[in-house]
Amino acid sequence: MKDEAVSQDHAIQFHLREYEALHEEIEASTQELRTLERYAVIGSGAVWTWLATTKLEPRPPGIVWWFRRYFHSTAYSGLGHY
Repeated sequence: MKDEAVSQDHAIQFHLREYEALHEEIEASTQELRTLERYAVIGSGAVWTWLATTKLEPRPPGIVWWFRRYFHSTAYSGLGHY
């Protein structure tokens, strides 16, 4: 009986440590994902700002600006599902 109680206590301690380790790993992954998303948005914004303010010859066709609107609307439409 006593051996079973000790064994069960060790199992509980192991599962608690495993849970803590997995929780930290998930937090680190989520933080890394948020950092990547932030840099992607900043980079995209920088490119679109440069395109909008630079006088390119020949000027890009107007359809280019519709791509931006289309991709923004489809990319951010799923955010409400979080």
